[in-house]
Amino acid sequence: MEVLHKSILIVLLSSVKFVVTPSFAALYQSSNQLAYWQVCLLCIIGGMGGVLVFSYFTVPIFNFIDWVKKKIFQHKLKPRKVFTKRNRLIVKIWRGYGLFGIAALTPVLISIPIGTIVACHLERRRTKVFLYLFISIVTWSLLLNSVYYL
Repeated sequence: MEVLHKSILIVLLSSVKFVVTPSFAALYQSSNQLAYWQVCLLCIIGGMGGVLVFSYFTVPIFNFIDWVKKKIFQHKLKPRKVFTKRNRLIVKIWRGYGLFGIAALTPVLISIPIGTIVACHLERRRTKVFLYLFISIVTWSLLLNSVYYL
């Protein structure tokens, strides 16, 4: 039962903050409760679960937030800045490396929710987004878990 709780925790953590999950899971690997391949698989499942959730539920959530802002804060809304430092960085990565660059940096630097939202917003073919993010998550999961497992 304890292993089930730890597995669920690893899956949930890797769906949001992928880069810290292997270090967290290393605690369980050192006590021989979870094997290397189990932790890799749990990280991949959690990462792709986060990609699925954030790709399908961001549009309704943003529509609801916009609706609430219009209803409650009608008179207080200010125009947003079009180009911030973060927007410039994302546009620079997108123009230089495309979906490959966004997908490669999502699990480690950007975080799964923000990277998924940006990738789905800039690339309309979701199957391509899922494929690139899946390859990136598998690669980073194997690499990071290998570093912590040694």
